[in-house]
Amino acid sequence: MALVRKITDPITGAYEDVEEEVEAIVFPVVIPQVISDRQFFQQLAVMGKIPKSEALAAVKTGTIPTDLQSIINLIADDDLKFEADMLLSGATQFYRDNAFVSMIGAMLDPPMTSADLDQFWLAAAQL
Repeated sequence: MALVRKITDPITGAYEDVEEEVEAIVFPVVIPQVISDRQFFQQLAVMGKIPKSEALAAVKTGTIPTDLQSIINLIADDDLKFEADMLLSGATQFYRDNAFVSMIGAMLDPPMTSADLDQFWLAAAQL
C-alpha cells in the first residue's frame, strides 16, 4: 500500500511529497466483555438456538427459553441451578468470563467452544 505524506524540511521549512510502501495496520480483535440481555437473547435467536418469540419473552419478562431451561434442569447441584436460573431470568448484562456462559455454551446443541463464544459476543455486540 502506497502512502503519500508531506515532510517538512527542518532547515528550510519546505514540504516534500514522499511515497513509500507501508504494511497495512492490523488491529487486534477485542472481544467485548459485556453484552446486554437483549443482545444475548437476540443473538441466540439469530443463530437459531432459540425461537424469536422466546428471545422476546426472555427480554420482556425474564422467561427462560425452553432449551436453556432444559440445560439448567440438568444441573444436579440445587445452589448452582438457582444461580443459573437467576442469571438467565434476571441479568440485564451478560459477562463473557462468567463460568455459566462456558458451561451453558458447552451444553448447547451443537456445543459452542470458547472461540465460538467469542464470535457470539462479537456478533451480539453489533446488534
